[in-house]
Amino acid sequence: MATLYELEEVLHPKVITDLYREESGKYFANPLVDFYSRQTKNYTGDRFEFAYREAMKQPAPANYRGQPARVLQPSGASERRVYMLHAFNEISLSMDALQMLRRPGDQTLQEKGRDEIVQQMEDFGARHQIFRAVCLAKTLSDGVIHFGAEGQVLESSTGAAYSVDFGVPDSHRDQLDTGSGDLINLPWDNPAAKILDQIDAIREQAEEENTDPITHIWLHHSAKRWLRDNEQLQSFLAGSSEAVDRVLRGTIVEELNGLTWHFFSGTYQAQDGSTVPYVPRNRAILTPDVGPWLRAANGSELITGFEGIRSSVDGALNEVTEVFGDFAYVKLLDNPTKLVLRMGSNFVYAFAQPESVWMPTVDF
Repeated sequence: MATLYELEEVLHPKVITDLYREESGKYFANPLVDFYSRQTKNYTGDRFEFAYREAMKQPAPANYRGQPARVLQPSGASERRVYMLHAFNEISLSMDALQMLRRPGDQTLQEKGRDEIVQQMEDFGARHQIFRAVCLAKTLSDGVIHFGAEGQVLESSTGAAYSVDFGVPDSHRDQLDTGSGDLINLPWDNPAAKILDQIDAIREQAEEENTDPITHIWLHHSAKRWLRDNEQLQSFLAGSSEAVDRVLRGTIVEELNGLTWHFFSGTYQAQDGSTVPYVPRNRAILTPDVGPWLRAANGSELITGFEGIRSSVDGALNEVTEVFGDFAYVKLLDNPTKLVLRMGSNFVYAFAQPESVWMPTVDF
């Protein structure tokens, strides 16, 4: 980006968006976002609509040879709609940044002006990356996102101005009461809890509900303390807590009881100032591998970087850029003259098949 010096280039939305994406994600990493964003697609518009066909379970009927074909009903698809989550914010850049960018003959000053923009993008952009990660975490661990009147993500429905519910059944939350008793019948911090049996019961229930097989489980790192002391897991691994510890080293454990185990203790600052983990300490998240059950989409934003008058509508429209997902642009405003950096994002993680996700409370 060494050529990004001219003010006209800074005002171009494509240039500034590319720079924003490069800078905003430079120092932010979140394994939940990395894992569940692998099949993200771009989608034009705010209302995301999609269809999902469940796996067929009913066998075809038999018939006698020579008899007329039996008439079967066409299979249907479930149609779902969800609106994109939208973030849009701005900050004013210093007058010094504008003055330095206006010095086409002084590369040193131009670099300082660009550095000012880059620094603000790193700080400002990180907040948008955290917003995406928090929304995904709430989608996977609560099945619903609550927003305050000022757009803050809330930790409960208390004080919520509106909520986005992704349709996860009640039987897939709390202790997983599927009608014949709780599948999580003993908390996992109890050494006698049959953790592996409980997970097997969830997988069996998923098969009964005709959903994709459960292959991944996400836990807070503190859950390793329960697993080290768990009697069933020790017996399964034919050893002691030290043997379990050897298996649980690292943040990802593959093929333990047929699952990939992910441990993540990353945190964010909640609206009330408290520190909250993305994966709740008292909960597990169980899902299939990324597939048609999950629809990750980046929505579109139409932005323009031109200033002044154009001779025709077509001339103005030709300078409108459609950007998907994260976007950024700089506007030159007057009275007083200043540069305003605007950044935002359009995205959603929606469940085409909400029954594919399980979010049990395992410590209660």
